[in-house]
Order: sequence, then C-alpha cells, then structure tokens
Amino acid sequence: MSQFSEYFYLPLEREGTRHSYFAYQFIIKDDAPFNREDFSKFLESRKIQTRPPCGGNLLRHPNLLDPSYEYLVSGELINAPKDNALFVGLHHKITDAQRDYLVESVEEFIREKT
Repeated sequence: MSQFSEYFYLPLEREGTRHSYFAYQFIIKDDAPFNREDFSKFLESRKIQTRPPCGGNLLRHPNLLDPSYEYLVSGELINAPKDNALFVGLHHKITDAQRDYLVESVEEFIREKT
C-alpha cells in the first residue's frame, strides 16, 4: 500500500517486528483530493466493508459532550485518528486474490480522483 502514501497516512511496521492487524487503517491526508465518505462509499460499492475507527479521540464521544460529565484531559491527543480515517477488516483466511482486489480497488479510486 506504500504506493498510496501521497494520499494516506499508512500503518508502519518497524524493522524486526511483524504485526497481526485485525484491521487495516487508512487515514486520509488533509490535502487529498477526496474525503472519507467518498472513499468509504467507493469501497462499499465494491463489496469491501469499511468501518470508522473504534477509538480515537474519545473526547468527541456523545457522552462526553454532556457538560455535567466530569473528566480530565492529559495532553493534546494530537495522535488520535481524525474524522478522515476508516478501516477495512482483516482475518487469517483472506486470500491473495482478496488482498489484490483491495489494492486494485484503491488504485482505481485514486485514478478516478486524481
């Protein structure tokens, strides 16, 4: 997926490590010529399910918008995923053909948008 780094912040794997992701996250860069909604709709139209991040900046959770709820913030949460992130689920039985289909779909989407 590194060929898409102009448009996405992609997961990095440090040398000497090997991750087993439960999902592959795409964080769309602010200057990309598309947004999360467009990207998600495109992937979904190709039968690739997407989900928003399941964590991120919890200060934006609706329960924390209630002014009677007391909480403490430590730091700026600058690394929390933004509204421009989504992920595609992964599992141990994904085939090479399915993985290639995802890459081809992202390539097609990028070609249409650039």
